Amino acid sequence: MSHLNAGRLNLASLRDVSRYDLFALIDGIEGTKSMIWDSKLVGPFGLISDYGLLKEHKIVQMLELRAGNLPSINAQNLVYFMRPELPFIDIVAGNCTFLMLMPLISFFTLLYYRKHSPRKW
Repeated sequence: MSHLNAGRLNLASLRDVSRYDLFALIDGIEGTKSMIWDSKLVGPFGLISDYGLLKEHKIVQMLELRAGNLPSINAQNLVYFMRPELPFIDIVAGNCTFLMLMPLISFFTLLYYRKHSPRKW
């Protein structure tokens, strides 16, 4: 990816900083983790990491965020990575209600939002 180092903005440095921040969040959660992703975030985060790197940080399972019951979880922690939108919050609430029957799983939610300029009314 040498093409990322050329030009006015060094995109490789931006990727490295983003990767460091992501792994700092993930490593702050002790034990193995299953990640449940908002499908619109998988592509952008694929630019800063891949499944191999995530496995090095104890991610053992990756699932897509969707309504309904989850498949069996093979980890100590369940990490939701999503945009802060009401339909996603409803899905997480439904999943957590179902997973409350599994006492050994801890839940974490990482919300991703874009910074943007305020709207003018």
